[in-house]
Amino acid sequence: MKQLLLLHGALGTKEQWQPIADLLANDFKVHLLTFPGHGGKGIEADFSVDLFANAVLQWQQQQGIEKLNIIGYSMGGYVGMYLAAHHPHR
Repeated sequence: MKQLLLLHGALGTKEQWQPIADLLANDFKVHLLTFPGHGGKGIEADFSVDLFANAVLQWQQQQGIEKLNIIGYSMGGYVGMYLAAHHPHR
C-alpha cells in the first residue's frame, strides 16, 4: 500500500487532517505529523521550512519509511515542495 503523509499549515496540528485521513485510509497507509512548535510542542529554533522539512525526514527515518507521498496545506505544502526539490528520492 502506498504511504501518504498529510502535513498541516502554520499553527495547525495533525488532528485537522483526521477526517481526510479516514477517507483515504482504504487506498493509502496514511500518516499524520504535527510540526515542532505546533500543538503545544516546544521548539528550540525559529520557524523555517528547513526546520520542518528536517522534522519530516527525521520522522520518516524513525518510521523506517523509504519513500512516501505528501499532501500539504499552506505551510505544509511548502514543506512538501521543499522535500520534493531537495530529497526527490524520498
